[in-house]
Amino acid sequence: MTDENPASQLATHRSGPPLGERAGADDRATSAVAAPAPRRVMVVGCAGAGKSTITVALNRAHGLPIVHLDRLYWKPGWQRSPDDEWELVLRELVAEDAWIHDGNYDSTMDFRLPRADLVVFVDTPRRRCLYRAVKRRLVGNRIHDIPGCPENLDREFFGYVWRFPTVHRPRLLERLAGHPNVVRLRTRREVRRFLAGLAAPSPG
Repeated sequence: MTDENPASQLATHRSGPPLGERAGADDRATSAVAAPAPRRVMVVGCAGAGKSTITVALNRAHGLPIVHLDRLYWKPGWQRSPDDEWELVLRELVAEDAWIHDGNYDSTMDFRLPRADLVVFVDTPRRRCLYRAVKRRLVGNRIHDIPGCPENLDREFFGYVWRFPTVHRPRLLERLAGHPNVVRLRTRREVRRFLAGLAAPSPG
């Protein structure tokens, strides 16, 4: 989306290519404006995309509380939360003044997106997502631990990651198209620049 560091000025005008188009190597943002630090952030993308890395960095930079949506949604034994219960939980969380939501959950975006000051879409290629997801499950990562839900590699999980670019990503891009402040990270270089900008001290 931009070759200028998106973390240095988090509010960016989408005056370059639309969200649904992949930018070339020379793509650059043509305008950006300074904005107050975000108070409510959504970090979205495929499993294995690197959402939690971005989430932790945003937490360190802005001190916003992290909400790992998977930990709230899944009950022991990988049982799903009932739809009405899940929506009630999220509506209460969305009403809070400050948060970082790590996770997609498309059915709840209608009421979460309008409250978000910033959306970070970690748009990582499919094969890299698969590699990271498998590595995470083999090596382990406490960030992703869900009580009572042991990590597993099953057909449903692999199917979700494999289908994400063709099934879930287009829907996500459509949802995000109407939001005024979206940072889209498509390459490792863009991720590094974003993280470096968060770690850099604020001017003045």
